[in-house]
Amino acid sequence: MGTLPNAESSGGVIDYPEWEKVMVKHGDDQEVTIAGELSKSQKSLDQLVRGQRLGGNWLREDENKMFNEDEDDIFEVIALAIAERFSVQIQLDNKIFFYYSHFRQRKRSQLSFDRGGLFLYIHIGALDPPIGNIRIRTSETITLRFFTQRHLLETTLAFHRVIDNEYIKLSFPERLIVQNEKRKSFRVPVNKDLAISAQVLRPAKVKPFKISFLDITSDGFACVCQEEITPLTKDARLILEISSPSSRNVIRTEALFIEHFTHDDACAMRARFLFENYEECRQVEELVAFIQRNFLQRRRSIYKKFA
Repeated sequence: MGTLPNAESSGGVIDYPEWEKVMVKHGDDQEVTIAGELSKSQKSLDQLVRGQRLGGNWLREDENKMFNEDEDDIFEVIALAIAERFSVQIQLDNKIFFYYSHFRQRKRSQLSFDRGGLFLYIHIGALDPPIGNIRIRTSETITLRFFTQRHLLETTLAFHRVIDNEYIKLSFPERLIVQNEKRKSFRVPVNKDLAISAQVLRPAKVKPFKISFLDITSDGFACVCQEEITPLTKDARLILEISSPSSRNVIRTEALFIEHFTHDDACAMRARFLFENYEECRQVEELVAFIQRNFLQRRRSIYKKFA
């Protein structure tokens, strides 16, 4: 991921999770950090958004979208996204190309919400591909999207400045849009004869396990676990390593566990990809295209055989 030129220094932060909704002045620059208290139970973003929608602050924009302009609700969503270091997709001036980054904390175990004057700000990491770090400076519209298991959240922000060669400071959202996640691509069945192998890595001291793909899209996958595993918890983060003829190198990316199910009496699961950068997204899209070509070739062969 690229670095950012012309860095500037910034104000302070406040420790997480021992924080309440307060304003704190930091030194001579008088910058102020805003923070709010999260539930000790660490709600998932899906649970949080569903709960807020029942609270009545989410209003219907059209049949597919709802929006929220309540500062406390937006703060709570963004705070949790930062704490969980959610990946984000960035679109500049509504152009068709996407960049990738993630919410950043100024220091480990800290949240940063800097107030300069009357404005709140958030931080994301450098964009990938790196050319985005130059283009974002002159962009009039910055659309930021992040995905949960069931929702797509979107907001429009303004560029503020670059900090310490690794952070991009953006305006705080005044309006948050949510829509239920819809599948953007067709599930492609994965032929067992393809030379594709994959394993899931877990935190330290937890044994990795091998998987076989059942189907895959550019968004996520279903797979069978090739050995007995300890059941995964909802929204667990996974590291996936995939070897495929479609790529010279091992594809390594994160995924978010969705659910377990049973396939032919074997343990299976569904997960969605969490791309950290453009290269990961490109490699997985090439993998899906390779599998889809194989699937269509097999269908044509079967059709010719019985035609």
